[in-house]
Amino acid sequence: MESKELLFKQLVNANFGYLGSDYGFHPSGGNEYEVVYVNGSVQVVVSWDANRSYQLDIRISHTDCETSNASDPIELGELLTLTDSTRALEDTFFQASREGALAGTILRMSQLLDAHGSILLQGGVEEFRRLATQREHRRRKWRSELATNQVLAKINRAWQAKDFTNVVKLCTEIESTLPPIQKRRLAYAMSKVREEKQSP
Repeated sequence: MESKELLFKQLVNANFGYLGSDYGFHPSGGNEYEVVYVNGSVQVVVSWDANRSYQLDIRISHTDCETSNASDPIELGELLTLTDSTRALEDTFFQASREGALAGTILRMSQLLDAHGSILLQGGVEEFRRLATQREHRRRKWRSELATNQVLAKINRAWQAKDFTNVVKLCTEIESTLPPIQKRRLAYAMSKVREEKQSP
């Protein structure tokens, strides 16, 4: 095992000792880039992509969750945004390429898991289900916003090309979510389409 992988494991074991003392977890398997802790039906995996992105992560899963979205591991970044909305843009992505940064990042991740993940670490399956439902709601909202933004971009292109028939068609696809400016464009485009139909 190379020194950086050994250092990673040593830092994880030193900083995540509370998983054993406070929550009853014990080490279970893993490899040079993953340290796995298990307590009954709850598994915590601390991982590091030491060869490509240098990304670090913690994944928490519960084997007693029947639904597929609840059995998907909850990553540390997701846990933070699901339990504390003020963290939406901070402390949700962890990366370290140098040894000094690795030590500080692992310490910070350990502190965040302890502060925000205690209810999951205690093994409550209902909390896993609740967070999985929240996560699925956020994902659906994100997909909906992405689809709406793609249609809005097409509307803008059609508007610039003065293709009012297409503007009307596209706007009606997302009419309930149209911003005010697009609603005005829709009304204008509809009047232009009516004019075109009435002209000989």
